[in-house]
Amino acid sequence: EVEEEIRTIRRTTGRRAFYLVDDIFNADRKHAFEVMERILPLKIVWSCLCTANIGSDLEFLDLMRKSGCSHINIGMETINAENLKLINKKQNHTDRYGKQFAEIRKRGIEYSLNVIFGLDGDTKDTFNATLALLKEYKAPMAFAFILAPRVGLEIRKQLQDQNRILTDDWTRYTSYECVFQPKNMTPLELEDGFWRFQREF
Repeated sequence: EVEEEIRTIRRTTGRRAFYLVDDIFNADRKHAFEVMERILPLKIVWSCLCTANIGSDLEFLDLMRKSGCSHINIGMETINAENLKLINKKQNHTDRYGKQFAEIRKRGIEYSLNVIFGLDGDTKDTFNATLALLKEYKAPMAFAFILAPRVGLEIRKQLQDQNRILTDDWTRYTSYECVFQPKNMTPLELEDGFWRFQREF
């Protein structure tokens, strides 16, 4: 039980800040509400990972803030709606990002965004377009990655079927190097655009 685990850690270490390890904290709304209600009296500071649609659930956000949430890491992934379909990210809607992130910020909760470059809808213009939108959103932090089509992912099978995987050297699947042939640019153009985005953001 989360509450008891937190109590034990606090008792043994004195720690007040916690990261709730859950791939998608807001996936089971009822359970998440129960967790937040139970940890509310503990007066801790906590953070978690959520999907972008958390910004549309104002009741959820209010309880997050009340129970001590200080930071949400969000899988925004891409600013391209076609890319979202490609990776089956149905809960993300690019036209709602601005309002969703504003609602999080309005409650004094920090957030960071995870962004993937190299999906088939990306072009050389995607890096600057993403940078401009994140500035518009006033995003305080972003973690950017190059698509790494690892074993077990559906996108790896698609790229293999199209003969677009460039190497099976797993030491290169770091998400900071291009290991496949992008659709609308060269591997070097993808890497250059990625590192330029990192520097400029």
